Amino acid sequence: MKPIVFVVPGKIPSKKNMYHIGMNRQTGRRRIILTEAVRDYQKKVWAYATKVSVAHGFRLIGPLSITLTAYVKNIKQDVDNMVGAIFDGLKQSRLIEDDAQFYNLHVHKRMAGGKQELIISIGKAGEDGEELPEETD
Repeated sequence: MKPIVFVVPGKIPSKKNMYHIGMNRQTGRRRIILTEAVRDYQKKVWAYATKVSVAHGFRLIGPLSITLTAYVKNIKQDVDNMVGAIFDGLKQSRLIEDDAQFYNLHVHKRMAGGKQELIISIGKAGEDGEELPEETD
């Protein structure tokens, strides 16, 4: 399978700042909710991934490999804190069934000369010769 590649423009929110405490309007109880920045970015990933899914007319199944190339303005932004919002958006788009499908994750961080953006490339895991773990019950 040829890798699927698409670009999501904009700043990637950090998982570290992903949640805040809000109030449930119906019950009056406090609850933990996603920040608006994270929700907006998940919707953006969802929208771009949905376009890819609809254009190709399929959903990716089986073991996958993903490469994320993030162009950022703040080089101190942690790459591990970027992944959560991205995976949630991919799952919501139904391009993938579950982020547990990713056997390989490659993340590259680059300084943005201009616009901040994320390049997502998804392909079948195992196609570059690496062995995949056997499934156990």
